[in-house]
Amino acid sequence: MQRKRIAGMMAAAAALVCWPSLSFGVVLWTSHHGETRIALDTELMKKAGLTVSNTNPENDQSTANMIVLEVSPDEIPFVMEMKDGVSAGFREGLIRHTSGLRISNGARSVELNQFSIGISGSEHTSDGLSVDAPNSQFDQVHRTLGIASDDVVMTDKLAGALGVPSLAGVSIGHLTSEVYLAYSGGEAPPAMQTDDDPMPRACASPNPGPDVIVGDLWQISNYNAVGGIDSFAIGTYSCNIGNVVVRWQNANNLHPVIPQSMYRYKSVGGAGRFEQIGIGWCKHGFTALSDSICCTCNGGGGSILDIGCADPYTSGRNGTQLTTTGGLGPRFDINAHTGVFTFPYPFRNTNGAVAVTSITRRVQVQTSDLDPTLNAGAQYFGEAQYVTQDDASSNATGVFTHNQNNNASYRALSVTTSGAGNYVATLAGSTVRQDPAIKAWKAIDPSVTETLIDTPEVEFPVGSGNSTGRVILSAKATDLGGGMYRYEYAMFNMNSDRSIKSFSVPVSSSLSAANVGFHDVSYHSGDGFGSTPTAQVNFDGTDWPGIQGASDVNWTMVDAVPVQNSNALRWDSLYNFRFDVAAPPTTGNVTLGMFKAVVGLPDSIVANTVIPSVPCTAPIILPIPAAAAVCDTSFSYTPLLGAGTLPLTWSLSGEPAGMTINPSTGQIDWPTTVVSATPYNVTVSAQSQCGPGNDSKALVLTVAYGDFTGNGVVDAADIAPFTDDVVGVSAVSLCAADMNGDGLVNGDDIQLFVDALLP
Repeated sequence: MQRKRIAGMMAAAAALVCWPSLSFGVVLWTSHHGETRIALDTELMKKAGLTVSNTNPENDQSTANMIVLEVSPDEIPFVMEMKDGVSAGFREGLIRHTSGLRISNGARSVELNQFSIGISGSEHTSDGLSVDAPNSQFDQVHRTLGIASDDVVMTDKLAGALGVPSLAGVSIGHLTSEVYLAYSGGEAPPAMQTDDDPMPRACASPNPGPDVIVGDLWQISNYNAVGGIDSFAIGTYSCNIGNVVVRWQNANNLHPVIPQSMYRYKSVGGAGRFEQIGIGWCKHGFTALSDSICCTCNGGGGSILDIGCADPYTSGRNGTQLTTTGGLGPRFDINAHTGVFTFPYPFRNTNGAVAVTSITRRVQVQTSDLDPTLNAGAQYFGEAQYVTQDDASSNATGVFTHNQNNNASYRALSVTTSGAGNYVATLAGSTVRQDPAIKAWKAIDPSVTETLIDTPEVEFPVGSGNSTGRVILSAKATDLGGGMYRYEYAMFNMNSDRSIKSFSVPVSSSLSAANVGFHDVSYHSGDGFGSTPTAQVNFDGTDWPGIQGASDVNWTMVDAVPVQNSNALRWDSLYNFRFDVAAPPTTGNVTLGMFKAVVGLPDSIVANTVIPSVPCTAPIILPIPAAAAVCDTSFSYTPLLGAGTLPLTWSLSGEPAGMTINPSTGQIDWPTTVVSATPYNVTVSAQSQCGPGNDSKALVLTVAYGDFTGNGVVDAADIAPFTDDVVGVSAVSLCAADMNGDGLVNGDDIQLFVDALLP
């Protein structure tokens, strides 16, 4: 039904664009973000031959009968009147948008770039359209302003410009708007209370220092695919669960950045596999609200996220590609260990000569990674993280709190196809707070081994104790049958600025690794050092080649030019490593190589996780050749192995007094030999520690009497050195000479020799 506007149009009051003077009983709010929807009278528009669209199609979620406009953050205040501490309604306010409407009659188009909505008076005219009698409602729990109007009316001027004068003063649809407001001054805002929670309350046990987390992943936006790549944006709620405020300043780098990612779990050949399939740029925070989804917020917002407070960003806001306030910035200039980044951040509100499409800067995912025919039974997850200097450097009470290690949260997603190569992701389940998405793998499969790794970093600030980053390694060995096992490793770099450039898993040289594989995620839209709006450069995407070395399977990053753009495992990204081998799992150390070298810090670290066991082979001792020694000298020998899995336990039997064997190495030592029972027949044995196997070999040792006189003959004259210096003889006195002159050195001579030495 067409409705003519009866009342005359009223111009926007000048006070709406001026800062009002502060007075008692007034609270000032500013627009944080929001969304306006204009439902069109499609039948009317069709008869008039008109079409309506968004002037910025790249950020558009509009449909044929619904125009969606993003509310712009604004410094122009909304003025709320207060009476006895209770809101008495808004006196002034103006809702502006980041884009406008384009109305076309086929021959020409008229763009309404300054479309805005006033909330005072009975009507507001804006750029060719009039919003009649807008009704407003304020939700003080969520700090949201709702606007509704049954009539969006075309002005005489616009109707004439479009060649449809009959539509002058006619309603072409109805409007709703939801705006999230930030407290900006005046009297204290009304308390955030609900019927079932009448009294504000703080977090029961706030963490020491500022501590921002992702309190909720609450929205998701889907955009059109381009060239086999789909894109998404995830709405986030931040929460400060610490006992110190978090700075949220728009005009410098003292605000959070918010990266978003997507992951997939599926079974491949009977083995579970968890991979990152999508990565986006970082949403820059610009002002904070004061919601209470994690704790009860007792403070304000604006340039701080107060203690216990929460701040929402819609998925549309987190997917806004170009804007001067709170847009998407690259990752390459952000140090996630410290939270420091350059400001203004690169590509702020410009993409230069490079075209912006629906996938630019957003979370990009290959459509093949979403295709249900290629990913049967797959489970999908969305993740976001807040990175900021405040909790990265927090050392409340003089102890570094590691508050930066709980900044990521994840949520399950449901993915369906919408045709034409596009896929739709919707939220499922609930947000898992303070856990990055890699932890979903262990949640799905509790047999996964999860290892938290502290990487050595440059301390920031000096004296804070902030000297480690966080990497998480998850691993699983799956029995494929026939004696084969698949080893899957997923390594997530949460906030290590030094990053990872190599990964090594110990594998016995007796094993042959098959299906050695690697998976990473692709950077895009010019996210790399040296990138400009006219010459985009991304981090290199060269896969790490996996090879089997003498004692391991290892992967090493390939250096790019320049090397700083090499494909290192950087912060908030996950890489995968895998191989098959005929060995069941055990535990042991893997080695991670650090990408950025720092003087005084190690270039590699080890972590304990699942590794292949060493095959158990029974020992085989090679035959021991006959050995000879001279009385009163030392004797040493180490048996040689023809086969056998180390470690082994070595032992002797039939050995003379004083002869020993090292039980670990097998080395035989006899410091002072004697000829009392020459030749000696000693049994050398090796026992496997990994199984029942063992082996023994004979050691035949002949010990000859020494030529002590030096006349070249071993005879009775050599007794003289002993009898001449009886007091000084020690071990040599055990040596025996041919005392009875029968030409033999044997047991009979020992007694005669000893008798000769007695007083």
